[in-house]
Amino acid sequence: MNIDDTFDRSQKNPLVLEVFNEANELVSRTVDYNSRVQAGGVAVAAAIFGGTGISFKYVALSNNSGFAPANTDTTVSGEITTLGLARATGSVTLASTQASLNSTASTTITATWSVTGTTTIYGAGLLSASSGGTLGFEATCTATPVANGYTVNLSWTLNE
Repeated sequence: MNIDDTFDRSQKNPLVLEVFNEANELVSRTVDYNSRVQAGGVAVAAAIFGGTGISFKYVALSNNSGFAPANTDTTVSGEITTLGLARATGSVTLASTQASLNSTASTTITATWSVTGTTTIYGAGLLSASSGGTLGFEATCTATPVANGYTVNLSWTLNE
C-alpha cells in the first residue's frame, strides 16, 4: 500500500482568505485546501535531495470562476493583475520545529492586498517569481466578492 492512499494530502494544507470592509469589519472568511502541482512536487524533491531550491513565496489571486487546479498547471488561470490585487510577495514563516517523529513541520505564507475595484476571488497560487516563474501550489476558494476599499488577508500553511 502506498502511504498516499491512506490520506488526502490536500486536507493538510489550509488556505485562509479573509476580507475586511472599509470599517475593518470582517466581511467573509473562507478556509480551503491546496494542491501541489507537478512542478511544485519536482521542486520540493530537488530541494530535499540536493538539487536547486525554489522559494514559492509569491502569491497570485484568480478571478476565474472556472478555476480548478490540475497537475500540469504552470500558471494561475485568471490571475488578477489590477485592482490592487496583483501578485504579492508573501511573508514566509519557516518551520522551526517538529513536535514528534513523523509529525508535520508547518511553513506559513501570508499576504495582504488593498482592493481598488470590484471582483470575485476564486483561487490562488504560490509561485517562484514576482512575474512568470514556476507554479508550485494552487488552491480553489469559495467565491469571495471584494470591493473598492476592502482589504484581503491570505494565510497559507504548508505542512510537510
